[in-house]
Amino acid sequence: MSSEFREKYALQLGCIANARRQGKLGHTFLLTGDNDAIRHEFAIELSKTAACQSPGADGTPCNECRYCRMLNNGNYPELLELFPVGKSRQIPVGTPPNPEPNSVRYFIDRLFLTSSEGCKIGLINDADRLKSEAQNALLKTLEEPPDDCIIILSTAKPSVLLPTTRSRCRIISLPDNRVKFDFPGSTELFPVLERLFTADGSSLELGLRSASDLLKIISGLEESVKSQVESEWESKISRAKEFDAALAKNLNKNMESEIAGRFLSARQLLLEGIYCFASQLYLLSCGVALSDLPAGEVFEGLESLPLPPPERTEYILDAASELLNQLRFNVDEELAIRNFALKIAVN
Repeated sequence: MSSEFREKYALQLGCIANARRQGKLGHTFLLTGDNDAIRHEFAIELSKTAACQSPGADGTPCNECRYCRMLNNGNYPELLELFPVGKSRQIPVGTPPNPEPNSVRYFIDRLFLTSSEGCKIGLINDADRLKSEAQNALLKTLEEPPDDCIIILSTAKPSVLLPTTRSRCRIISLPDNRVKFDFPGSTELFPVLERLFTADGSSLELGLRSASDLLKIISGLEESVKSQVESEWESKISRAKEFDAALAKNLNKNMESEIAGRFLSARQLLLEGIYCFASQLYLLSCGVALSDLPAGEVFEGLESLPLPPPERTEYILDAASELLNQLRFNVDEELAIRNFALKIAVN
């Protein structure tokens, strides 16, 4: 856990540590916030708080005992995770009596198995992808979980969950109001946008080159996410292959789902970066000082930024908004990007 994370979420971390100290930690939690990585990091801290064998006097995890180390290393044997699966990115309810892996009923069955060591921890990632039927199947377990077990639901969209699901959880909000455009390729994105957005609007060659550059950034983003997730899952899957081929196969499916989910999140952040750059350029052209911009950091490293007139930057902003709307639907991504770049470059 970084010092920045510890400082930013000191209140939330202090509350769960104090609850552990008093023996009132609880069993069911709902983590909310826009940042997937922050929610997952907090879920691990919460898990360590529950599982730690030698907590401090204030209830904080020691980070040195066997369970803390395994949770930090991602190999705690009693951590059960659910992920959205398939093209629909849903978490299915599961068909009894032998529900399929990565379904809610399979998850519940495993929670009620006798623990080999330590407390059981159930983590449902992107819980908003639980259909109503799956949430209803989970309600009784949320209300009466197994002994020595905690269940954590994590989502950026808590309003999508049923009220009956939310009411059974202790809600922990993890706000991350400042958007950080730190996805792979972010350092290449803004110079491409600067060249495209500040040109005089009469260069077909610039439009074609900018489209090609943007598509390369998106392609590189997908490869980077895939490589990162595979490296994170490699040891876990390798260990599973040694003793349980079915488990290894299921873990591989979970990994593929996580790759898809992380890429979609990173891609959305990239698209928001395009719109953000256009909106900040529009504000600059209207006379707003760089120091007063809500996201002026997008211009860091860009020297002597030439400013088009407001009517030009408004046109660019409209084009960026249209691109985001198109890509929310099943529009051909390459075609949409090329049309966007050419629309700006030649008009």
